[in-house]
Amino acid sequence: MSCIRSKRLTCSPARATDVRRFYDPEDRIGYGVGSITLYEDDLRRMQSESPTQGPTAWTYGEVAPDSVEQLGKAFGFPGTRAENAVFYDLGSGFGRLTLQAFCDWGVRRAVGVELSERRHSRAEAALERFRASASAPRDLSGVSFVRANLLEVELHTATDAYLACTCWDEPFVRAALAKLRSECGALETVALTESLEAEYGIDPAEYGLQLERSLALKMT
Repeated sequence: MSCIRSKRLTCSPARATDVRRFYDPEDRIGYGVGSITLYEDDLRRMQSESPTQGPTAWTYGEVAPDSVEQLGKAFGFPGTRAENAVFYDLGSGFGRLTLQAFCDWGVRRAVGVELSERRHSRAEAALERFRASASAPRDLSGVSFVRANLLEVELHTATDAYLACTCWDEPFVRAALAKLRSECGALETVALTESLEAEYGIDPAEYGLQLERSLALKMT
């Protein structure tokens, strides 16, 4: 399996499928615990379901819309492989990457997995608005969102995965990689927002990964 590390840059306007218009104005940008998109009951639930994580794990950030194309190309999308690909966004937040990836990359399915109930509900609401608008470039039946701890959801169909792991701790990163390796027999590419070796002291080879490239992506 190949491993892609993305680097953080500043955000700029989108030039691809703009899914942001299907979100409430208050949800178009969401940053961290202080954001109105994460409430105390949500935080307590998340901490109880993922107890190894510190409070910074819930900090919110996402790939900027005009960088999704670049990320897709690193996965090999769009292209002939996309028609059978199942993309998992692990820690999908509001689901904007999941939605845009499905629309722009041509993957067969795109699944967003998010622990926060409130972020997950906003992703599902945006998906329903997108469907109702009849403006999607393709049938959205291949998009789905799952409210769950990513360590507890079934991932066996995944061919490609994205992990925005910047604020995760080492035990959780290791657990996520171990799950991908053990469950996903068809997994081809994993993209992460941090260097496994530099940030966590993890050798990618421990989890059957080999660093293929590093990218500079715009992120919020």
